[in-house]
Amino acid sequence: MYKCKHLKWSQIAPANFVYRKFSLDYTLASLERLEAKKIEFYAAAPHFCLDDVTYQDMKVLAGKLKAHNLEVDSFCPENCYYPINIASSNLATRTRSMNYYRKGIETAAEIGAPHCQFLPGLALFDERAEDAWKRGMESMAYLAEMAASYGIDIAIEPSPTYWAIIDSTKRGAEMIREINSPGLTGLIDTVCVQMMDETIEQSIEDYGIENVAHVHFSDAVDLAHNNDWSNVALGEGMMDMDRFVKAFDEAGYKGTFGLELFGSYEYDPEPAMKHQIEWCRQRFIEE
Repeated sequence: MYKCKHLKWSQIAPANFVYRKFSLDYTLASLERLEAKKIEFYAAAPHFCLDDVTYQDMKVLAGKLKAHNLEVDSFCPENCYYPINIASSNLATRTRSMNYYRKGIETAAEIGAPHCQFLPGLALFDERAEDAWKRGMESMAYLAEMAASYGIDIAIEPSPTYWAIIDSTKRGAEMIREINSPGLTGLIDTVCVQMMDETIEQSIEDYGIENVAHVHFSDAVDLAHNNDWSNVALGEGMMDMDRFVKAFDEAGYKGTFGLELFGSYEYDPEPAMKHQIEWCRQRFIEE
């Protein structure tokens, strides 16, 4: 077990992904019981679907977070399973997706979250990837300037090619350099690093640690050994999570670790999240 020299418990941000079969009120109460202070907020039904909410709903969410002593560090609207694609060649899809993300920026500003998480769109398998890249770049540049005007930034997340035009931290760093906006920063997903056959050390070097605002910190298993990794609770998977912790600790990382979790834990999420938190408490510095 690696014991941190610099990383602090205050950098841990449990996420509500795994609570998606429970109400928002139950979820926030559970995270408060687990003594969470910062959280990563997954904006999706039934908790907070951007397609449905109004400005008043944003105010209500801010009030509920305050009542449970929770601070949102990173606001993550659903953009994998919902039909959101800012790199789409279909103008109607692209416009709707841009409006969706704009609403996400407005919500993040209203609840005091310093970061949003957006995927920069995806390419269809029968179209030229460079055309989708150009459209995604144009869309993300516009959104980054909007975010900067609200005093927040967008953390772009590398994902496998069936989710995003950015399939590695190297490509993520390339987009950040080309757009060159204070409203754009990077995100590292530990499972994506594993799937794309990268190393955490190389991923940190690609971005530069000062350009990483948030980490999706997850363990995973690949039971079929076909590079189809599935998230599991920290310490229950096949990944060397202590190596990830050490790399971030030695690099001087100052951002947050979102505890992302899905799968069978959704039937009883609180024990699984408690296990994740305790795993981190054993390694990170208490304050």
